[in-house]
This record gives sequence, C-alpha cells and structure tokens, in this order.
Amino acid sequence: MIIKEEKIMLIVIWLMILLIPGLIGAFAYEFASRRQIRFGYRFIYVALIFDLLALVFNLLWLRFIKLVYDFDALMVYLNCLSFTPKYAILNIILCIIYGILLGLICRCFCGRNHRFIEKGN
Repeated sequence: MIIKEEKIMLIVIWLMILLIPGLIGAFAYEFASRRQIRFGYRFIYVALIFDLLALVFNLLWLRFIKLVYDFDALMVYLNCLSFTPKYAILNIILCIIYGILLGLICRCFCGRNHRFIEKGN
C-alpha cells in the first residue's frame, strides 16, 4: 500500500512541476502585454502553451546536452532527487522568459482593436 501512495504522490509532484510554471508564465505574459486574459479558458490555454514550450525545450536539452536517447535513461534523470528541483526552477525561468517575450511581441504587434482581444467594460 505504501508503494502505491508513493507513486500517487510522485505523480502529483510531477503534475505540479509541469503545470505551475505555465501559470507563472501566463501571469508574466499578462504583465508584459498589459492585457488581462483571466476570463474564460484563454488563461488556461496560454498556461498550457507555455508548459508545452518549456517541456519541449527541456526534452531537447536532455537530448542534445545530456545525451539521453532512450526512455530508461530519461527515467533515471527524472527519478534523481537533485534533478527535480533543477528541472522545476528551469521550467519556471523558461516560462517567465516565454511570457515576457511573447507579451512584448503581443504589445508591439496586436493593436487595441484586434479582433481576438475582447474589450472590457
């Protein structure tokens, strides 16, 4: 029973490590673009996009820098206790950078009357 609880806790920790940086990146996007996207599902979609970008970058980083080519070696890295905090911090930093860059691009190229931006009250 303990092994099952440990696996569930590990799944919860990895879900938090994968989802929280995207939310932080979405807040950074809102701050940089000066547009509020917290209505509807748009905020969640932006957070998931930032999570996906960070995940792809981290997998490519492991592939080319650490030479992890198969799933068994990837699981060794993911189960390492010293790797988990580094991965979480790198994810948060990457999502903040993505949020600021895309927010600045949005501020430069998307006008006030853009059709995808809903006007507030």
